[in-house]
Amino acid sequence: MNRMLKQTLALVLVFALVLGFVPQNIFSFGSQTALASPPSGYTAITTAAELQAIGATPSSRNGNYWLANDINIIPQTSQEVNP
Repeated sequence: MNRMLKQTLALVLVFALVLGFVPQNIFSFGSQTALASPPSGYTAITTAAELQAIGATPSSRNGNYWLANDINIIPQTSQEVNP
């Protein structure tokens, strides 16, 4: 009986340790929602041209901007296109 109790306690301890390494938000399925449009007072930036236009003039840098897409601003080389 003493050996069975030790094994049970060891399993409980291992389970508790493994559970401690699980990310906290793993059980919150679908609770994170992305905004469909920018918040009030913000300008949506959806293209690389719009992003570059912000830096074109000093006055355009004083706004509130919201990055709506993942924008790749690194030019592709022929090696990246045809590996």
